[in-house]
Amino acid sequence: PRPGVVGGVGRLPGCWRVFAGLWGAGPAAPGALAGGSAEENAARLAAILRGEEGGPAADAVALNAAAALVVAGAAASLAAGAAAARRALARGAAWETLQRVIAVAGELR
Repeated sequence: PRPGVVGGVGRLPGCWRVFAGLWGAGPAAPGALAGGSAEENAARLAAILRGEEGGPAADAVALNAAAALVVAGAAASLAAGAAAARRALARGAAWETLQRVIAVAGELR
């Protein structure tokens, strides 16, 4: 892939243009989506889901959620799904939903 284009995104022709168009910025800088230890990654994901962290990693989470919303028929377009996902992330609704899933999973044991 070109410098600054994350692996999977860079391999899909035109996908980085969609990503850039949704947020008005170019592809993520090299290393912007790099992970760390399991503990660091879990803490970062929790911060994103609680709406405490933005940036390229949060954008990637929102873009993945947007695609899922489109596939599920809950959003008419990737842009609409991305807008809904970013709102949910910003208000911490994604974290609240994860906590409910964890609680239900615990009850099923």
